[in-house]
Amino acid sequence: MEIKDLIDLVWQFIKEPSILIGIALYIVGWLVLKPTKKLPDELIPVVLLVLGILLSFGYYSLGSKQEITEVILQGILACGLATLISQGQIQIAKFKNKE
Repeated sequence: MEIKDLIDLVWQFIKEPSILIGIALYIVGWLVLKPTKKLPDELIPVVLLVLGILLSFGYYSLGSKQEITEVILQGILACGLATLISQGQIQIAKFKNKE
């Protein structure tokens, strides 16, 4: 399986509103949670996961009737997207510092 096939597979599962929720979660984590010294870095993904599921419930319950499992899955995928963006930036910075 090529990387393009893997990316296409992921895009089949995540819905467009969940991408926006993921970007919002990334911003919350970066601007609100990360600077907070009272919250350990290890708990930030957990907080984002709960927030992502809550935001998904808020969004998807307004527009259409989705199954609860689908809404939870979209919240998890949105949190995964936010974490992927964050960790991608960290790893790119580490790689650039090695050079």
